[in-house]
This record gives sequence, C-alpha cells and structure tokens, in this order.
Amino acid sequence: MSLSIGETAPDFDLPGTGGRSYSLAEFANKLVVLVFYPGDDSPVCTKQLNSYNEGLAQFANLDAQVLAISAQNVTSHEDFAGKHKFAFPLLADVDKSVAETYGTLGPLGYPRRSVFIIDRDGIVRYVHRAIAGLTYRPLSELVDELEKLTSRPLNLVRYEPMFANSVDTSSGVTTRVLGIDPGLTRCGFAVIDGRGPGSATAVSMGVIRTPKTDPLPQRLGALRTEFAALIAEFKPKAVAVEQVFFQVNVRTAMSVGQASGLALAEAALAGCEVIQYTPNQVKDAVAGWGGAGKEQVQKMVQARLKLTTLPRPADAADAAALALCHLAMSPIGRSLRQAASS
Repeated sequence: MSLSIGETAPDFDLPGTGGRSYSLAEFANKLVVLVFYPGDDSPVCTKQLNSYNEGLAQFANLDAQVLAISAQNVTSHEDFAGKHKFAFPLLADVDKSVAETYGTLGPLGYPRRSVFIIDRDGIVRYVHRAIAGLTYRPLSELVDELEKLTSRPLNLVRYEPMFANSVDTSSGVTTRVLGIDPGLTRCGFAVIDGRGPGSATAVSMGVIRTPKTDPLPQRLGALRTEFAALIAEFKPKAVAVEQVFFQVNVRTAMSVGQASGLALAEAALAGCEVIQYTPNQVKDAVAGWGGAGKEQVQKMVQARLKLTTLPRPADAADAAALALCHLAMSPIGRSLRQAASS
C-alpha cells in the first residue's frame, strides 16, 4: 500500500514515550506531522528530530502535533527521547505494520525516512518519502506546508479553547474589548468582556491567517475584511492593538506595521475607542513584570480568564493579554472598578 495526498490517513494505536499509547484519532482537531524515521540514535535521525524539537514552538503556533514513529521498542525510545529532551512522543511500531500501511517500507523491509502532514479531517495533505534517507525535510518546508493548510484569506480561522465559564452580562457594568496582536501571516485576536476588578470573560479567541504565496494587496484586503467582520460581529467598545517597535528583521517589522495600521483604521472607522500598548506595558499589566516571558503571560491570561487550558496559539494569547491590559489601564477599567465598589 502506498498512501497518497488526498486519501484518508489510517488510524493506529501504538505505545510510546510518556508511559502511554497514542492514536491518530485523539488528535482529530489538530494538524498532525507524522514523522517516520529509520532508528533511534542514528546521526541523521538525531539531527532531524532535534531540528523539529527546536522548532516545536512554530508547530504549536500552527496548532500542529508532531508524532515520530520507528520500529524500536518503547525502552529504546525513552532512552533516545530522554537523552535529547524531545518534547513530542516517539511511537514504537515494532512489527512495522503502521509503516507498511503508510507505504514507508523499502523493498527489503527497511524503513524509509518519510513525513506526512494530515489535516483536521484526517486527510493526507503532504507526503515525502526519501529514497536514500541521508537527508530529511527541513523545518521551514514543513512549516510552510502547514501554513498553507491553515490559511484561508477570506474566512476567519479561529482557535476556540474550552472556556471554564460562559459569557454572562446579566450583572454589573460590562465593557467589551477586542485585542489585536498584529501580523500579516498570523494575526491574533481576542474578544474579552470585563465587569469589574478581577472579572473578565473570554468571548472568542483565535488567529486570522493569510497565505504567504498570495500577493500583498490581496493579503491586506483579506485582513481588512476580517477586521471589519470581527468588529461587526462582536461590537467592541474598545480595540487594543500592540504598538509596533523597530525590529532587526525589517521585512517582519513592515508587515506587522501594515497589519497594525489596518486594525487601527478599521476600529476608528467603526467608532471604537482605539488604543495601542507596548509589549512591556502589556506584560506589566497582566503578569506584573515588564520582562515576563511568553509562557508566563499565557499562564496569567489563563488564570485571569479562568480558562481550563493554556490559551494557544500564542498569537491569540497575546491578543487576550492586550485586551486585559486595556481593562486594567484605561479609564474604562477605572470606571468598572468604581461601579463595582459603589
């Protein structure tokens, strides 16, 4: 059998690192990067998996799960993973049945280095089977393929975490803030309702994506359409946008600035209060320290919004932090606290 693009990826259930078994079905709501590698501790395999491990944040930002599969047993995998601190599971396909199903075995039954990308509907969207196995697909190539799958220029792409509480505007003074973490390829957004000190509820969080392969005017037009749709749907009183600072990567700074300008303009045209905050202001307001790291900010956003899971992708969490910063620092925030205490 030789699995091809457009076909349904066969499910499997394999033992792996971490003391448990893994199936493809359990990651049905995520993109999956399935990596078949020849063996633990070999030089090329070690280099390949370390490369993916170092870029794991990029996979996480695209809501993609990496699963690595080879024919060694779990004991070998645990030793290999512990040695290199791999943060994704290594699965033991000892009888090579899964490798055979996915068509990654050579003529003599030797595993071929292969990578599959499977979408949220369980459909194979990318396949690479190496012939010699002396090279591997670079991280950048896999990230580009994942971005193509998550890019819908004229449709809002949302990541909806499981909130611990539902929206309740029946009591107290409520203000709604839309936070925007600007970016051309990935633009995070979060809609937060505030009702007094320590009381904020996440209404919606997500990421708007545009394909890198599309012309710049089309990408900017798609972003503008989505900003207008967000404001029309959620009707925020205020829109908080991260203030753009100079970056070493001029190209990135320009694209972030373009996205930021669109968000500011659309919010102003809709009659919203528009405010910008620096990254340090946001960190200070949300985490209590301007030098806080991304994970610290994510944990504080989770705690303040009473989310059952850590907010991901990071772009959406950053947007939520912007909205929380505005609720804490703005005159609206002060009026909320006064109303709550009166």
